[in-house]
Amino acid sequence: TVFVGRETILLVEDDPSVRKVMANMIQALGYRVVEAAGGMEALRTCREYTGTIHLILTDVVMPLMNGRELADRVKKILPGIKVLFMSGYTDDS
Repeated sequence: TVFVGRETILLVEDDPSVRKVMANMIQALGYRVVEAAGGMEALRTCREYTGTIHLILTDVVMPLMNGRELADRVKKILPGIKVLFMSGYTDDS
């Protein structure tokens, strides 16, 4: 059985090439992907997106706002949102 997603994922990744590869992989599984290049863009998307965002998939280490801080701020906008952290390194975050 092949699992096909139907939910919307907000992908937050500051590296454009990594973001593109991740978005393509997630879309291939059937999910809708909304992309953000960093924390501020992700917060704006959470406020303005008219559909439902089911999950935030965020890099841990990003300039200006790390993934943990982003998750804390997003949960004030979208209470109950699920967050999945990813990173090639954690920089002790």
